[in-house]
Amino acid sequence: MRRGGFASQDSAETAPLRFLEGEAGGFDADPNQTVAGYLDVWLATKALVLKPTTIARYRDYVRNDLIPAFGTLKLDQLAHRHILAFANSQLTAGRGTSLTWAPSARPGSTPSAACCEPARRSRQAATGP
Repeated sequence: MRRGGFASQDSAETAPLRFLEGEAGGFDADPNQTVAGYLDVWLATKALVLKPTTIARYRDYVRNDLIPAFGTLKLDQLAHRHILAFANSQLTAGRGTSLTWAPSARPGSTPSAACCEPARRSRQAATGP
């Protein structure tokens, strides 16, 4: 775990718990990791198991849509409201249907699901299962 200052005593006390909850759920990102960094790692992992044409489409989507929209956010700051605003902007622009933006049944299986998964886990950690 990276050491550093915290904005408040409360955030300092909850940081280890959030770290352990994330690790238990298979999520072990650096708290300073950006969404862009996470998506780059996700793409590299998926490149090992997906067809070249599929990974090429995912790479385009991640680089042209997701990283410009969320890339500078720290991963643990990504929230449902960010994803919802992005989905609504895409629908307004005529890109896809509402089913396109529904959370995947297999978390992390598509680029938009990869983005949704950290926000979903964050909400579960905050509210319980």
